[in-house]
Amino acid sequence: MQETIRSLRPYFFFESLVFILLGIAALAVPFIFTLSIGLLIGSLFLIGGLVQGFRTLKSGVHSTGFWPSLLVSILYVLVGLYLLFFPLRGAVTLTLLLAVYFFLEGIFKIFFSISARNLPQAGLVFISGLLSFLIGYIIYAALPGSASWAIGVLVGIDLLIIGITLLIITLSVPKSSERI
Repeated sequence: MQETIRSLRPYFFFESLVFILLGIAALAVPFIFTLSIGLLIGSLFLIGGLVQGFRTLKSGVHSTGFWPSLLVSILYVLVGLYLLFFPLRGAVTLTLLLAVYFFLEGIFKIFFSISARNLPQAGLVFISGLLSFLIGYIIYAALPGSASWAIGVLVGIDLLIIGITLLIITLSVPKSSERI
């Protein structure tokens, strides 16, 4: 792992700075960030539903799976439109999904840190996993009242944690293969 970081050091450094800047942006305007996420997801559902619906209609009513595919594409379109027209109402659902995401992210980071325990930074990854898990709990406990701002704030914190963790790991690996 250290050799990979060493050989791709500028990329790891750039990635850490991007995560840090995204985290700061999300914390600076959490409501806008939450609203933007709802609009983005709504757009993705709408586009996906339209594309799937077009393909389904082109395949013909007698093709295998026509009706289930058509119904799913209609569902995508309806959910997408709902999120586009009512992004804050969808924020509660998105907040719940985000809580699940952070729970799982935390668990995966913890398992990774245990499997990579020979790395000097494994403890830092473990702490990052615990913090991600805690963020998931905070998001879940804050429902539904804080859904309008919680997504932006907590995603911002998580992005900062990811960026700072990656920056520390990158800077802790010597530039050359020689130990200093």
